[in-house]
Amino acid sequence: MKQSSLEIAREVIIKALDESNIDQVDKCEIMLNITKFLNEKTYDKNIKILSKTKKRR
Repeated sequence: MKQSSLEIAREVIIKALDESNIDQVDKCEIMLNITKFLNEKTYDKNIKILSKTKKRR
């Protein structure tokens, strides 16, 4: 995935979460997880780990 796409997706998702009615603590945790997962430096590694986890089930 392109770095620019990751940056845009992260911003869109976090903005939508911020405007949602989700509990503030939960919202912050989700935002933090999205920020870490959609990090352009670690995205490929994150996807590989997620794929391995899915195959084990």
